[in-house]
Formats: sequence, structure tokens, C-alpha cells
Amino acid sequence: MQNKNDIGVLGLGAMGQNLALNFASKGLTVSVYNRLEANEERVLADFVSKYKNQGHFIGFTDLETFIDSISEPRKIFMMLKAGQALEEVINKISPFLKEGDVLIDGGNSHYIDTDRRVKKLRKHGVGFIGCGLSGGTFGALNGPCLMPGGDKKSWSNVKDILQSIAAKDEEGNFSCEWIGPGGSGHFVKMVHNGIEYSLMQIIAETYDFLIKAVLMSNQEVLSVFRQWNEGELSSYLVGITCEVLSLEEGDGRPLIENVLDIVKQKGTGKDIAICALEHGVVVSTITEAVNARYISGMEKSRANINRSKKAINKNNNLSKGNKEITILSLVDSLYCANVISIIQGLKLIQKVSKANSWDIDISKILNVWAHGSIIQSKILQDMNNQFKRNSLDEILIEKINQSRIENLILIVSLATQNQIPFHVYSAALSYYQALSSSNLPANLIQLQREYFGSHGFEKKTSIGKLSHIGRSDT
Repeated sequence: MQNKNDIGVLGLGAMGQNLALNFASKGLTVSVYNRLEANEERVLADFVSKYKNQGHFIGFTDLETFIDSISEPRKIFMMLKAGQALEEVINKISPFLKEGDVLIDGGNSHYIDTDRRVKKLRKHGVGFIGCGLSGGTFGALNGPCLMPGGDKKSWSNVKDILQSIAAKDEEGNFSCEWIGPGGSGHFVKMVHNGIEYSLMQIIAETYDFLIKAVLMSNQEVLSVFRQWNEGELSSYLVGITCEVLSLEEGDGRPLIENVLDIVKQKGTGKDIAICALEHGVVVSTITEAVNARYISGMEKSRANINRSKKAINKNNNLSKGNKEITILSLVDSLYCANVISIIQGLKLIQKVSKANSWDIDISKILNVWAHGSIIQSKILQDMNNQFKRNSLDEILIEKINQSRIENLILIVSLATQNQIPFHVYSAALSYYQALSSSNLPANLIQLQREYFGSHGFEKKTSIGKLSHIGRSDT
């Protein structure tokens, strides 16, 4: 081909199609290719036919011809399912690549796999970038949050193109910054997804509390969330919560009342929990959000135990004044849980970045997340401004004062009294209480471990050993 295209997009699912459209909207010419297994050839034909009048797209059914259609050094953005499908495509595409070409993986690949691919392709002079992408299908089309990491030499070749399609803040700064080497880009996206799990669960628990404890109707809850989205709790997730709560069935009933209370997960929440355990970092709010999803799917156990549960004799009919006070306390509680969840995720990034010598700039991460991502919020923007002069611990101290914590304690207590499961709220409170405690019962566990396992224990003044041997069968 004489006229080469600016970029290739490989994978035409909803995200891939919208990214291709986003590239084209910036004046770029785009080669598109879709895997042809499982009758997916029609997807390619339909896409090219639909947008052929724009003149920006050329579709290909042959992989080698697709690659040859892109100007060198070639830049290929892959939007494929993480795992085996992606691995197979990389193996097929590699023989056609030349030194200086760049593969960009925009899927949710595990960061360890990305690190391995960066090293493998570097040996052949090919750059590999694991690019975390947030913003959903709307963001892919109109401006996503991008978290690229991997082969640093390749960044200069793709920087302008990637930043051209990214979201921007009010000052024109891009939500696309170089994260670091190896699998750092996909690692940061994994943490982002974990925080996303947590924030979604916090909102769901808040909804549940308003329905069951404050005895609000769906319409009243919607009104509360709309009010919150105008203030310090404003966020993308609160905004879309207002949207979904306003959806109705044909008979006018709220759609949410006819939706199963079971939710699945694709694995990134589980991955971050495992990673945190391996590195000795607490992400309890994220872990509990994952647990909540698992429990939602335990239909038989839930049905059996619910039948055996006895109702608690209580009067939860709050007066109008008490309702208003409770909702004000809930604002502080929601704020605290959000801050703690974000800080837990950032502390994990700091720990793993240091362990891998990635040198990730937390301020840069906050700036990227604050616009275009699913977790963008007023809280995140404020934390970004504060981090320029404070540590994460200092931000926690400044943002979560005694009044807010007292309100969080009140709300968790009310939820317990009303038998409302509070996975993330409770985890957030326990985390803060443990961090702010001058004495923890770990001293007792030290002696227990020494008693049955002769592990030794540390005294405040020296190292100790018990003078007798404990029972070996304990």
C-alpha cells in the first residue's frame, strides 16, 4: 500500500470500535482488524460499512495485510480479552513486526503477564505497552483515562496519539501520563478497578441503608443521591447511580426493584486482594467489596439462612428530625469510606512500586484518575491537590476528623441494629480505628504464637522466650 494509515486497532468489541472512532475523530486514519473466530467476520464488515463515508477506516481480514497497512514504526492498539486470546494474537502478529513497532494492550491483562511480554518483545526490538484504560464505552469514544506503562523507548512514538484521544481537565491537562516500566500501567489499572469495586459497594450499601433503615422509597433515595452529587460527594459513580435509579419498567415501577440482587466479577478485584496479601498491605475495603459479590451469588445459602432468621423486635420508624440527622451522618460516613478506600489502594501502589523499582508518581496517578476514569470524583480531585504537599497519612488525618468518624460509628451501629450487611463501611471503620489505636491486642497473639510454636516474642525492652514449652497439639 502506498498510503499507510496512522494506527491499527485490533479487536472490534464495543470498546475497540469506540476507540477506533475516537482516533478517527482526531483526524487519524485507522486500519481495523477483528479476530475471525466464532463468526466475528460480520462485526468487521458491519463496522467498516457503517463508517465508510467518513474515509478514516480500512478493514482487513488478513493479519499480515493489516499490519502492512500501517505506517512505520507501526502502532497497533489491541482491545482483546486478557489471557489466552491475547497471547495467541501476539504470537501470530509477532513474525510480521519490525524493530521499532509498538504493540499496545488496552485490555485488563494481569500486570505480571504484561511485564513478561515487555521483556519478551524487547528482545526483538518491538515495544510493548500495557495501557490501563478506564471510562467504559462512553470514555473510549469521548475521552478515556489512560495508564500506559512498559517499554519506555516506545512512549515517544505513541505519546501524542494516545494523549490526543484521552480525557482532559479544565486546564487542558491530559488524563494520560506515562506510569512506569514493566507491568506498572496494568498494575495501576488493577488497583483502580479494586477501588472501583469498593466505591460501587459503598454506594450500594448506602442505598440499602436508606431503604431499610431510613425507610425511604426509591424516589426519595434518588432525590438524596442527586443532592449529594451537587456537593463534596459528587462523582461519576454517584451520577450514574442517579441515572439507574431513575429507570422505570413499562408499568412505571422502578427498574431496580425487578433486578436480581446477584452480581459477578471479572477477577481484578480478586487479583488486587491476592497482591495486597503478598506484599503485606491492607486493602480491606476492596477485599470486602469482592466478598460482598461472592455472597450475593450464594443464593441457596442465603435463602436457607434467611428462613431461619428471627426478626428483631425494634422500632426503626425514625422521626423526621432523626431522619435528617441520620442522612447528615451518612454524608460523613460515605465521605470517610471513600477516602479510606482510595488511600488503601494508593498505599498498595507505593509498596509494589518500591518493590519493583517502578518509581510511580502518586500525584501523577491521582491527576490521571481525577478526570475520565470511572472513579473520578470531587474527593479524588481534592486529594490530588493535597498530595502535592502532604503524605497519604497526613491526608487521612486532615480529611477524616473526629466528627466524621463519630458519624461513621453511628451509621455502622445503626446498620448493625437493622441487620443491614455493611461490608465496606465496617471495614473502613475498623481500618481507621486500628490505625489510630495506641494499643492493639497483637501482644496477646505474640504470646499465643510463642506458647504453641516457640516463635519468640518481642518485649518493649528486649526479645523474649517463654521458660516452658506449650502443648504441641494446640
